Amino acid sequence: MGADRLEFDPSAGKPLAIFDLLPRSDLDRTLVIEEALKMSTPVESLDEQKLSELLASKTLDAKSRSTLLEAAAFLAKNHSRHKKLEDLQQQLSRLEGESKRVEDKLEKLKGIDGNAAAPLVRRVVELEAARNRAEVDQKSQLDAQAAELPALVKIVERLNQYTSRSHVTN
Repeated sequence: MGADRLEFDPSAGKPLAIFDLLPRSDLDRTLVIEEALKMSTPVESLDEQKLSELLASKTLDAKSRSTLLEAAAFLAKNHSRHKKLEDLQQQLSRLEGESKRVEDKLEKLKGIDGNAAAPLVRRVVELEAARNRAEVDQKSQLDAQAAELPALVKIVERLNQYTSRSHVTN
């Protein structure tokens, strides 16, 4: 039947299995303990690959599996936002590099008379406008990503509720 109750000894830092026995009694009980490692992953770094690894576990109960599948679906749905953020970062880097090159050319044209610099000035203005738009898009995407995080946290919290129970069996 297993232990009558489980307690934790804080001074020793160890769990205790308590068996209630009558004096001079002879009782034959078996206590089976499943030992498990507890690992955690910060929600911010939870990705589809990590969820796939967790879903591959053969010891997952149905509720935990369902919750992990929900989290995986949530991340898959929001994958396009992450891809867009990566694309925006690349676009900003490209625009920064091009702006630097055009500004260097303008610097070399200082003191030259005429309209030789006019196309370069127009290009600098275009690049600045494009960079401003990309920065606004990036901020919008980051704000949306930050707003999604609490929803993912709620999903993961449900998973923690399922897995916080004791796994002591008879």
